[in-house]
Amino acid sequence: MNTTKRTIVSLLACIFCTLTAFSQSYPLSEVDNERLAHAVNLIDQGQADSSRLILEDLVKKYPKSYLVNYEYTYTLCQIGEFKKANKILRNLVNYPEANARLHAMIGNTYDYMGQPSKALKAYQEGLKKYPNAGVLYVEQGNVYLNQRKYDEAMSYYEKGIEVDPLYPTGYLRASMLYLSSTEPVWGMIYAEMFSLLKPEAGECAALNKRVVEILRNNIKKENDTLHVTLTKRNNIYMRKNAKPEEILNALESAYSSFEVAYESKVGIAAMMHGYKDTIDFDLFCKIRATVADSLVGSDDNLPLFNFQKKVIEAGFWKAYNIFIYRQAFPAEYEAFMADEENVNQLNTFMTWYNTASNFPNDKEHVSKNIFEREKKLSIRKKATNQ
Repeated sequence: MNTTKRTIVSLLACIFCTLTAFSQSYPLSEVDNERLAHAVNLIDQGQADSSRLILEDLVKKYPKSYLVNYEYTYTLCQIGEFKKANKILRNLVNYPEANARLHAMIGNTYDYMGQPSKALKAYQEGLKKYPNAGVLYVEQGNVYLNQRKYDEAMSYYEKGIEVDPLYPTGYLRASMLYLSSTEPVWGMIYAEMFSLLKPEAGECAALNKRVVEILRNNIKKENDTLHVTLTKRNNIYMRKNAKPEEILNALESAYSSFEVAYESKVGIAAMMHGYKDTIDFDLFCKIRATVADSLVGSDDNLPLFNFQKKVIEAGFWKAYNIFIYRQAFPAEYEAFMADEENVNQLNTFMTWYNTASNFPNDKEHVSKNIFEREKKLSIRKKATNQ
């Protein structure tokens, strides 16, 4: 199996810190710190013109401030002044505060200006300094996606996941591409990883609705026969005069793939739990639990399945699935939350979920030191490597 698929995946809940705490290392007055924070909020709200007035004044007062100039480029990009933003960003490269996200922004401005080759070069220059920056791989993938070079795009998304498994957007982009393909299994895996890393993201609703839709559309029962079509890797095409060894190699390749193994486990689980004509929330949970249990310890195991097994053993499986797939099952979520005991269980799960030692990988639990380091690096998505 591709080593990307076997990458050690650490699961972190979303972490929030304030911009003010970050900007204390800069020589801004208290009032100007507040003005900067307000300008950033305006950027996030799409009010670029109002933000620009504040930031242009701050740039005049603090021309050497990395953060002030960096945030100013966001406003410039929102109003389409990509060339000016690009120049400012390139002047920040040698600042001690410079990071992978800066190189990603430089590349993005080139891409916005219709210069994808320069964008790719900027991302690659950034990787020379930050070889494990997932954002730089994801941005390269986006360039190829815009060119409809889907295989190239996916290779960069998955490389980003491999080198930077805590960067959520790698999973987001990979899941979106897989879920719109004829091979949705990895899209289902990556969508859940994205939801675990960034559960508050607006994209979670569409992704997880799509996962449920795919299961419902690709599990059908005709008479007493159950048909599961989650992959086409078990379709074998052979030339007319194929030699026996070619046939054997094709069969081995098809039936040893993770996608085929996962599809068969889903089919067996659906039959075990009495699938009739659709998948409701209860059956959805049962199928997923059976699949995870059957894959843990097998050659097709993944860290995600280890984590799911741990959730089951802790008694949080229903709460976990409500938490991840609430938008796909709105009626069940509403009913779940109407019961005070369920609400207490969900709160208990969230406490458990946010405990660093509960996030597994292939070798050992994530250390608390790593968890704390990620808190420090997660101050603000736009100004850091996340």
